[in-house]
Amino acid sequence: MIPVPDIPFLEIDDTLTESRQPLNELFKMSTVGKLFLAGMAAWVAGRASRMKVRGSRREIDAISNALRSSRRFQQEIARPGATVQNVMEKLRLKNASGSRFESILGVPWPL
Repeated sequence: MIPVPDIPFLEIDDTLTESRQPLNELFKMSTVGKLFLAGMAAWVAGRASRMKVRGSRREIDAISNALRSSRRFQQEIARPGATVQNVMEKLRLKNASGSRFESILGVPWPL
């Protein structure tokens, strides 16, 4: 397993070409899906998350990029003195990583 340095609950499993349980199944609003979404939302909001997610490098890259861009967007909105231009740039990056997430996992980025 290879941990993602700045997102401790994500791990890349190079033995997987795709997850044994498709990650897109986690986004269905089952109990597991709700916990997964809550954990991601907590991390974006700057709180700790106690879950572990394993997936292929491609899946984990898509999730980690979407998480990072969502967090940066939220931080920019909260930053005193943020300009409309800066907020719009962070939103553009968030939307781009969300689109990549959707193309890889087959579900829209929920955050």
